[in-house]
Amino acid sequence: MGKTIIIIGVVIALILSVIIFLMKDDTSPKDQYLNTVDNEPRVTMEDFAIFSYVDQKIEGTFSAKLGHFLDPNIVEAFTTVRGVRYRPKNRVESLRCGSVTAYLVGDSMSEIVSPKGAEVARAEVEDQVRIGFDDHFLNTEFAEYVAATNLVTSNERVQVDGPNRTLFGEDGFSYNLKKEALEMQGAVSGVVTPENK
Repeated sequence: MGKTIIIIGVVIALILSVIIFLMKDDTSPKDQYLNTVDNEPRVTMEDFAIFSYVDQKIEGTFSAKLGHFLDPNIVEAFTTVRGVRYRPKNRVESLRCGSVTAYLVGDSMSEIVSPKGAEVARAEVEDQVRIGFDDHFLNTEFAEYVAATNLVTSNERVQVDGPNRTLFGEDGFSYNLKKEALEMQGAVSGVVTPENK
C-alpha cells in the first residue's frame, strides 16, 4: 500500500512538471511588463520647457503643453510644440507643430538622461508643421526626421517660404540637413519677386 502511494505521488509530480514546462512563458520580465502596461506613460509633463546648454550658453529650447515619456525610449509632445536650436554664425533652426513623437537612442530612463542617450534617432512631427532654417520655412502636415540619413522627409503637400519667394510642392519633399539641400517631389509651382534695391 505504501509503495502504491509513493508511485502515485511520483506520477502526479511528473505530470505537473510536464504541464508547467509546456505552459512556461519565454518572454523576458521587461517584455511581460511592457505587454501588461499598455504603453501608459512613465512620466507626464504639463506646460514644460527644456533647455540645452553648452558651456553655459543656450544651444536649444523645446516646449509643449503636454508631454509623455513612454517605455522604453519614446517621447511624445502635444499642443503648441515649439523648438529652437542655435547654430554657429547666428544661424537658427526652428520647429512648430501640433505633435511630435521622438524615438531616442537610449533604451531606458537612466540612459535617456545621459547626453548620448537623449539624442534623437528618429522623429515624426505632424499637424501644422513649420520647420525653419534661418529665414526659410517648410510648411506641411507631416514630416519625419531620421538621424542615420540626416534627412527630413514628407509625402505631404509642402509650402516653402523664403525671402522674396514662395514655392509649393504637391508630393512632398526631402531635405538633407548636412548638405542643406531641398528636393521637392511632384509638381512644383510658386511666386518669386525681385529683391528691392
